[in-house]
Amino acid sequence: MTGQEQTQEPLSLSDLLKKLIEMGGSDLHLTTNTPPQVRVDGHLRPVDGVRTLTSADTKALAYSVLTDAQKHRFEENLELDFSFGVRGLSRLLRRNPTEAERALWNALVNDRRFAGRGFKRQVPVGPHITDFVSFPLRVIIDLVPPDESAAAAKTRAARRAWLAERDYRVVEVRAEEVDADVGKLLDRLNELMANSE
Repeated sequence: MTGQEQTQEPLSLSDLLKKLIEMGGSDLHLTTNTPPQVRVDGHLRPVDGVRTLTSADTKALAYSVLTDAQKHRFEENLELDFSFGVRGLSRLLRRNPTEAERALWNALVNDRRFAGRGFKRQVPVGPHITDFVSFPLRVIIDLVPPDESAAAAKTRAARRAWLAERDYRVVEVRAEEVDADVGKLLDRLNELMANSE
């Protein structure tokens, strides 16, 4: 998909928040009659490949995370400024995994070599949400999407450095590796963890 093409698929807040993370943004802005925008380094940037939001899109996206009181306040004032924290985002991401995340998680929990190693999925570590983390081993498995942008790669490198400063070992795994041969990938991960214990 080129930057000019726009998806007409139903929008999901979890997909937009993943884009926010990939773009290294701090805020997601949803406004009717504009595409979703992400604040990066103080500037609003449109999310590539996503269509202009209709009023129905904006309402559905916002209502998916609002409390009943917030919905009522919005309906009265036709405006609402709210935040959605890292813990809420991690919960949302756990409920809406990518195919690679789902496949790797299923493989991890069903492989006896990883039993008891304490792996969790989509959990905050400081200001970052990790794809997979084992706190006892201080190991993070970071899935790299196939279409990662240069900005997302830069954000990933900064996150990796932040985690390394706190004694986490970050293992980057390309989503294509999961699709190609998840068993071979688990063999490699097991070997890496055996060497770090």
